[in-house]
Amino acid sequence: MNHLDRIRGALYGHLCGDALGVPYEFKAASALPATILWTGHGSHGQAPGTFSDDGSLMLCSTLSLSERGSFDATDMGRRFLRWWREGYLAAGGEAFDIGGATTRALLRIEQGVPALEAGPSESRDNGNGSLMRILPMSLFGLGLSLDQQADLAHRASRITHGHVRSQVCCALHSALVARLWAGDAREAAFAAACADLRGLYAAGDAFAEELTHVETFEKRGGSGYVVDCLRCAWDAVRDAGSYEEAVVRAVRYGNDTDTTAAVAGGLAGFVFGIDGVPQAWRDALRLEGWQRVALEEAALALAARTGTGNASTLAAERLEFIA
Repeated sequence: MNHLDRIRGALYGHLCGDALGVPYEFKAASALPATILWTGHGSHGQAPGTFSDDGSLMLCSTLSLSERGSFDATDMGRRFLRWWREGYLAAGGEAFDIGGATTRALLRIEQGVPALEAGPSESRDNGNGSLMRILPMSLFGLGLSLDQQADLAHRASRITHGHVRSQVCCALHSALVARLWAGDAREAAFAAACADLRGLYAAGDAFAEELTHVETFEKRGGSGYVVDCLRCAWDAVRDAGSYEEAVVRAVRYGNDTDTTAAVAGGLAGFVFGIDGVPQAWRDALRLEGWQRVALEEAALALAARTGTGNASTLAAERLEFIA
């Protein structure tokens, strides 16, 4: 499995996890059916293969990075606003789900507030709305130093979620992806990623204190709380024998099923690669043709950033994937 396979697996894995979870959102774990199926309708009345705000804002982030060639918070914020107002990169062209903190942030961007100052930053503003879209930033940061990775994650979070806790969860996601990329075993990767950030944050500062909260958090409820979401998603992936097992486990937590499965799906897709994500699910995603092409181009750009593969190999792979 080459690096491009892992990048593609992560991006498609995120979208498929989201779409798997959409029909079951808001259901308690005890109310879920015995078998979690790839289906539609359910909570939002959407067709099978529909991804939610999780997938759309992840796509906005991915294409911003790909087309701008760097992290551009202003461009990313504008794309988020286009999704909300115009249905840009929304499944079926309709944005049907959005969180409270994200809504407030986008209203502020619309009013002219700089993107990096838009995200609400009170303790009550720690929903999972920045974590759910952080995957492309984590992939973009591979090969950079830990402090550069964390800085990117912190700043990307602030567009919609400015509290330090949300920033730390996003940085921990990036550190975790970096550990997986380096070949760490899954059972050790989370602790190693925490230790990496522990070495970066100054003892006793707000970031270090929030990292301790994330590390020691024990509840697993599948809720929209950013720490719960990250811990549930990683637990679903850590011991899973396949991509499908990981995302089904994530949905099984109930409640915010689409986001937990999207975050888990991105991580599991990176672990198991594109071939681990069921072809039938990938084909059924409600992506327009140009969106699939743009996603493949972005995956190639992300893979090329890490220096994996030579130019001719990447060119051949490009022809195969987007022909």
